[in-house]
Amino acid sequence: MNNTAKNLNISDGNLTLLSGYKFTQSQQKIILEILQDNPNISSPKLIQKMKDMNTPLSISERHLNRVRVLWGLNRNQGRPKGKKELEESKKK
Repeated sequence: MNNTAKNLNISDGNLTLLSGYKFTQSQQKIILEILQDNPNISSPKLIQKMKDMNTPLSISERHLNRVRVLWGLNRNQGRPKGKKELEESKKK
């Protein structure tokens, strides 16, 4: 782990908060709360939600995806399945 990282104890375990001027720790805490409530939210929707909360992110979607992988909170690849598709895949 690099020396710019700081550990934060969350109920799920230890997650690494990054220190930086573009992606503040307060923004990271808000994103962690959102991802814990809804782990399947897409990064563009997450960025939009932050804009709606008047805390816009100054990092790119790609950077956010990399942080999600670092935290282990990334989504599965591919398009998200709707209820109907999930029920059909269970029947097979």
